[in-house]
Amino acid sequence: MAFTEQDLARQEQAVAGLLDEFLRLNGEFDALLKAQGVTEEFLKDADVNNPPPELKTQLEATRATAKRAGEARRGQAERETKAPAGLAASAHRPGAIRM
Repeated sequence: MAFTEQDLARQEQAVAGLLDEFLRLNGEFDALLKAQGVTEEFLKDADVNNPPPELKTQLEATRATAKRAGEARRGQAERETKAPAGLAASAHRPGAIRM
């Protein structure tokens, strides 16, 4: 299949659309930062590895919640895999009735 002028025009339109969307979202992001009072100097000086104390406590609480949810899901998955084989056998045969 050959690459045609129409294909090139479609790709250029897609790239232009993506650029427009990027610029729109970038403008919204800048407006949100301004509304929150976040300056460029703050962003440049911010250390990702050393967050403020209040943010650090929120991150730790969120990690603990996620860890508990993951452990609960792992326990549920282990119970599902240890289900007796006889219960699932009839599920593979359409019209089978379990007694």
